[in-house]
Amino acid sequence: MLVNTVAGLLSPVIVLWNLIHPLTRPQVMPIIYALGLYLVSMAYGLLYRALRRDGLWTYAFFGTFFYVGFSAQLIWAILRIRDGKWGTRGPQPPSPGPALGTGTGAGTAVPDAA
Repeated sequence: MLVNTVAGLLSPVIVLWNLIHPLTRPQVMPIIYALGLYLVSMAYGLLYRALRRDGLWTYAFFGTFFYVGFSAQLIWAILRIRDGKWGTRGPQPPSPGPALGTGTGAGTAVPDAA
């Protein structure tokens, strides 16, 4: 289980390494990483097809690419774990509470202005 966690956390680092490293060394082929990723995702899809014959194995194949593509989002979430808004909404102004002494508390009646 520790290996799975470490592999998941290192996934964005490995992707960036394999995208940047070939630019610095022309003899290293970036196609090797892409081919390896393709073969691993195909093996995962075929294993899913062998274990379950429900026709969803192609989704397992494409899901591997989505996992690798969005794995950097996991690091961002870990770094921002204490931030409650997570970027889904803008900053909200604090809502004003009821003014003290206005007579709107429980058990008090507010007279009509008529």
